[in-house]
Amino acid sequence: MPTKLFYPVAGSNSPMDGYVMRSGVNQTWANIRAGAGTASSASGTELTVQATSSTTRNQWAYIIRAILCFDTSSLTAGAVISSATLHLYGSAKRKDTNELAINIFTSTPARTATIADSDYSQLGNTALCDTAIAYTTWSTSGYNNFALNAAGISAISITGVTKLGLKSTLDTSDTPPTWVSDKNDYISAWAADKGTIYKPYLEVTYTTPTYTLVYTASNDGKITGSTTQTVYHGGDGTTVTAVNYRYADFDGWSDGYPTAVRTDTNVVDDLSVTANFSSRWAKPGKHSTTVVKPTKHSSSWVLKT
Repeated sequence: MPTKLFYPVAGSNSPMDGYVMRSGVNQTWANIRAGAGTASSASGTELTVQATSSTTRNQWAYIIRAILCFDTSSLTAGAVISSATLHLYGSAKRKDTNELAINIFTSTPARTATIADSDYSQLGNTALCDTAIAYTTWSTSGYNNFALNAAGISAISITGVTKLGLKSTLDTSDTPPTWVSDKNDYISAWAADKGTIYKPYLEVTYTTPTYTLVYTASNDGKITGSTTQTVYHGGDGTTVTAVNYRYADFDGWSDGYPTAVRTDTNVVDDLSVTANFSSRWAKPGKHSTTVVKPTKHSSSWVLKT
């Protein structure tokens, strides 16, 4: 099965990657999670998930999330994805109080060319990978790999841009983590702006269905062109022509196609059709006039009128 790799691009361009945060506040865990974003960027070199406590007891100052976009439209309509993996090259991690774990979640940013503060609220809590990567196993010297589950595969757009979110697993619940004054816990990966060898990428393995087109002819005619064709989903067949023999007429195709020449386009299913012909000759009746076909051993026939 074929595999394709997809990458975000650097800067405020589609498909972007970047971070979004709520910062500079003293709020309960539930309130900082639900509040509005206060800062964002699609031009940084790191994608970070972070929780930072404030100096006020049981209050929090920062939550940082990340969004990644991938133009997966080249998979084309009809592609059947069998597996997909998001690869993130780790850049840093820190544990002052809580050992974070990072996972992939649903994401619906307003635009795919830039990230906005309002996108802070556009990350969901549906995990797109069954296994989060813990702080202790997060590599800062190579790629960390997230195998997408069924929900993650369903989130991949085969005709447009795929949007994924990064959050700490602590950031999926209003239950507060352990609080210690003014402490940072984070996990980071390199973003597209870091450069080619560190770029995040989405690896997709898939198949594209194929369909069979079969063209046949009844008596008194034939088909020119390829009579059996294999076409990918959404693809086009090649031209075939129904050709009548002498003393016969083309009556049409069995599926109602109106002309003798046909090219089937945007194919999404198997097709088997017959070109129908009718002879202009009939056996003589009681009052018919007999006409002999111009061949040496032919029987007598009557020309239809």
